[in-house]
Amino acid sequence: MMEEGLFIKNKLVREALDKGFIELRVHTDTGDKAKLKANLELQSRLAETTGLPTFVVIDTSTEKTLRRKSGVMGEAEFLEFLVPTKK
Repeated sequence: MMEEGLFIKNKLVREALDKGFIELRVHTDTGDKAKLKANLELQSRLAETTGLPTFVVIDTSTEKTLRRKSGVMGEAEFLEFLVPTKK
């Protein structure tokens, strides 16, 4: 599970997230129908998909989406997604 393995246990990912990111998790596996509907609408608005997992980097000052990616990623790919290097 990416939440446990990548976000919590991985030191490099945790350090990257702690530097300039505000983490928001939208859980769409709730049993509460009202919360589920609201969360799916929020996910659809922010991520433009309801596919899981989906990751989005948004500039909080402009609310512009900078990067978006769906699918499971390993450590190196996720770090590159968070902080792209110039190639």
